[in-house]
Amino acid sequence: MPNHTNNLPIFIVRAVDALALFGGAILVLVVLVNVLATLLNALTIGFAGDFELTEMGIAITVFCFLPLCQRDGAHVAADIFTQGLGAGVRTFLQHIATFISLLIALMLLWRMSYGFIDQWQYGYQTAILQLPHWAAYVPILLALLLWSVVALLQLMSIFRKPNNV
Repeated sequence: MPNHTNNLPIFIVRAVDALALFGGAILVLVVLVNVLATLLNALTIGFAGDFELTEMGIAITVFCFLPLCQRDGAHVAADIFTQGLGAGVRTFLQHIATFISLLIALMLLWRMSYGFIDQWQYGYQTAILQLPHWAAYVPILLALLLWSVVALLQLMSIFRKPNNV
């Protein structure tokens, strides 16, 4: 796998790593909440709001890993169809995929920002724990912004190369 971090500023590389670690920590917390909820339910004590915490935590976690996937070129790919093509064609297709990834990241950032504003203005909360919905949008929007920046910087590095395909 090629090293995709060469053309990125070190602070972007570190921000991507930090966000992925944050997402991993949230995932560990979600697992712990589910283990605790299962144990308490087995003791017929119950754990109010475990579904809400799981739902918000998993949503945040998924978005936190998207910049890392972009940076490392680890998004889903159908290499079985392109493995027989020449290196130049595969590179060209990878550039197109990076451009499409940028468009998707920007579209999600745009639409999710409206979702954040709506959740903020209307004060929506979860049913049991009364957690504000907008709180989950903050790390998600940051992740989408970072994903967009990584994809944009990768595209810009393509055009700076003297021998681009």
